[in-house]
Amino acid sequence: CIRDRINGGTASADQTICAGEVPNSISVSNGTAAGPNITYQWQSATTGNFTNISGETNATYSFSAAPAVTTRYRRQTVITNNATVCFQYSTVSTVFVNTLNTGVIGNNQDVCAGQAPSTLVNISNTTAAGNITYSWESSTDNGANWNVIASATGATYTPGVLGVSTRFRRLDITTLNAKVCSDYTNEVTINVAGAISGGEGSADQAVC
Repeated sequence: CIRDRINGGTASADQTICAGEVPNSISVSNGTAAGPNITYQWQSATTGNFTNISGETNATYSFSAAPAVTTRYRRQTVITNNATVCFQYSTVSTVFVNTLNTGVIGNNQDVCAGQAPSTLVNISNTTAAGNITYSWESSTDNGANWNVIASATGATYTPGVLGVSTRFRRLDITTLNAKVCSDYTNEVTINVAGAISGGEGSADQAVC
């Protein structure tokens, strides 16, 4: 075989994306150029063996959509000489997908003025490809504006006594290979009833 006449080359560096992002194109450097009897075929693998990507025979692989899961890519350089077919592979370029499935928080509450709310709990867990962290936010204008709660970085949060009705949400964050991806959970509302007064009774009186 005349394999020594071709060089598979070096594929682009690995990259990490958030779910739904389209990766940068993958190119190959120091590879044999296409020409008479020399062609390319791109291949991919999520687990197990590489398989051909249908129709992908250009020098560079451009993504038409975001991969759903972490996927490895390589380019096969093929040389054909009469009935003999030889090939060489490029190095592998991996696209890591930093998936994030946000959790669910609860629950809505009604409290009296001056009464401390119950802890906002984690009803279902967040899952992600990377390291998970949290940040809580609150809104007192029905979600028009949100403020980060500086000390609230856990999966659950216990508010203090509230002066007005307040909405809460949690920002779920995942970090993989320094790529940060995030999304919000559902919102929960703590309704604060207005302060009431027992009033003043009539003046004391004496009777026979």
